[in-house]
Amino acid sequence: MTATAPSAAPAWGRGIENQRRANLGDGTYRNPVMGGDYPDPTVLRVGDRYYLTYSSFESSPGIVLWRSENLVDWEPVGPTCPEPWGSVFAIDLVEHAGRYYMYIPFMPTSWSRVDAPTIAVMWADDIEGSWHGPIDLGLRGYIDPGHAVGEDGERYLFLNGVDRVRLTDDGLATVGDVEHVYDGWHYPEDWVVEAYSLEGPKHVMRDGWHYLVSAVGGTAGPATGTWSSWPAPAPSTVPGRTCPPTRCCAAPTRPSPGGPAATAPCWRARAAVVRHLPRLRERPHRARPPDPPRTHRLDRGRLAGGLRRRPDRAAAPARRR
Repeated sequence: MTATAPSAAPAWGRGIENQRRANLGDGTYRNPVMGGDYPDPTVLRVGDRYYLTYSSFESSPGIVLWRSENLVDWEPVGPTCPEPWGSVFAIDLVEHAGRYYMYIPFMPTSWSRVDAPTIAVMWADDIEGSWHGPIDLGLRGYIDPGHAVGEDGERYLFLNGVDRVRLTDDGLATVGDVEHVYDGWHYPEDWVVEAYSLEGPKHVMRDGWHYLVSAVGGTAGPATGTWSSWPAPAPSTVPGRTCPPTRCCAAPTRPSPGGPAATAPCWRARAAVVRHLPRLRERPHRARPPDPPRTHRLDRGRLAGGLRRRPDRAAAPARRR
């Protein structure tokens, strides 16, 4: 019996400015959904529409906002920052009390108006309208702002480190000093990573519990260098420390080394492996043929925007007898 050759994958579509389009027009799409350089994406849902922006680095105008109805087809709304103060790193795009905010780290460059990492804020009443600012928050030496709201309505920014500072009610200034709130989860010393680099703290609240997701291990490689950790509501033991979860965003969050925290709630780190290959540098690299391209079906009614991602695999060839 002759083997049946798998069908060829559909070609990429073409969208705005002839950019590669993930939606193939037949109910399927291909990854990546955005072709190009869109690092550190931050996505916000507004009604039935999604908005995204990313690190625009030294581009000017900067901080381009994109929109989508289904998380696959994206179109640019336009830049929101005509004159960035410096190189734009990872932003946090949020909505609070009907107003939209972007908390932005500006990094020093040869042309920048800042001489140290500086966190600023921009705001708008209409996410697709005019954005106001930037407004300097007076935070120097920090990156990766993550907006949070406590159960008492107070607003905070988490920062790399992980440090935290309280915001004013309008979110356009800070109140009090920056405080250190989380020491981070420490992986074994023999793991191959770029650096410890506790960063990227992002806050989520669900079912009355506060979750703080953060990253360690660096961003420039090797492949072992991306990890995340988060507090979890169920009791568990992490090597070296056992801590209860916290229901209070402003609670003390310094882990208790060597044992349970008996006096106050704190964040408990639970590590999740994004990718870990021990001693990667000691292994020879073996070339292999590229994976065949895959398509995914668009199925309304499941995930955000009605999308369901399913691999569309060609039928296996019949075996010869």
